[in-house]
Amino acid sequence: MVFLFEENISTEDFEILDLLGAVSVEFPLRGTWTAIRTPFERVPSHGCDYFGQRYAMDFVRVNPVSGRSTVGGCFKRLIGIQSPDDYYSWNENVFSPVTGKVVAIEKNVTDKRRLNLIGDYFKSGMINTKRIADEKSYEIIAGNYIIIESDIGFVLLAHLRWNSIAVNVGDRVFVGDYLGCVGYTGNCLIPHLHLQVMDSPELGVANGVLFKFKNIDVLCDNSWQSKRQIIPDVDLVLRYEK
Repeated sequence: MVFLFEENISTEDFEILDLLGAVSVEFPLRGTWTAIRTPFERVPSHGCDYFGQRYAMDFVRVNPVSGRSTVGGCFKRLIGIQSPDDYYSWNENVFSPVTGKVVAIEKNVTDKRRLNLIGDYFKSGMINTKRIADEKSYEIIAGNYIIIESDIGFVLLAHLRWNSIAVNVGDRVFVGDYLGCVGYTGNCLIPHLHLQVMDSPELGVANGVLFKFKNIDVLCDNSWQSKRQIIPDVDLVLRYEK
């Protein structure tokens, strides 16, 4: 496992990831997590530039001993009988990574109650991004979400649980304020948190902004090491307590 941080930048990194130009945010979760999509692995991190997600990151909670993200097996998910409750990410608290003002929310999407790998992949492939942009029906992809305007850009936290969002449009939030819980809403295959920074609150025209985490613990060679200004690699085990 590898990671990028400001103290260890090679010239080859600048074409793809200029960490010195990346904006800094606090990690929005507590406990032990791992990244399943980040711009460290590829850019765009989600395979496309739609909806400001060029540098977006996805996180799932893992058991610090086993490293697993779920108590259930792959077979249950494959045949569509796995519940979101089986995932350690489910219903975990989400906190504000920045100080700013809430400028948009969606909170009326109900959580899917069963995970179905084949069915979810099929539905994902059928999504019409142009129609979503034209109709501004962003809840189809983001589920329940919050957008915060801050001095480093507009921060989107997506796939939140129904009936968990604790803020309203116009509210001022500070770093570490409780926002809601991880859910299973929108276009997602498992319960997880999607985080991105953008140059606009309008997802249909937003461009992604590269971001990094101010400080976080990473598991390296079976020991925890504190790192600053980090963009984590996929599968790197992270820990944050505040």
